[in-house]
Amino acid sequence: MKQKLGPKQKNWIKALRSGRFKQGQEHLRSTKDEFCCLGVRCHQARKRLGLKVEKEDDKYGYNKETAGLPEKVREDLKMIGSLGCFTDKQPHRIGKHKKYALAFHNDSGATFLQIADFIEKNPELVFTGPA
Repeated sequence: MKQKLGPKQKNWIKALRSGRFKQGQEHLRSTKDEFCCLGVRCHQARKRLGLKVEKEDDKYGYNKETAGLPEKVREDLKMIGSLGCFTDKQPHRIGKHKKYALAFHNDSGATFLQIADFIEKNPELVFTGPA
């Protein structure tokens, strides 16, 4: 049976599709307000989870994390690994590449729309349960 998505997970997918966030690579959020797919979720949940946002050189950190999910966000979404690693520990195709984590796909050119579609179609590969 296919795993269902919870409201927080659906909200993240909706944000990735919204066009509101400019996509960037290598950092959760740059000082140019470009976001990694994981950074979109950090930005969404920052107030609710009480994340400390600090500028560090050309990027922002959430609870001192600049490239991977802070533990609070990871636990809130029920994800394994700070980079959005897949639960089966296997590479999966999003766009042109096969990678082991959402952050690697983001940094290899997969669009927010492609990432959102993958998450929606394969929640059991991204989350350990609904959240």
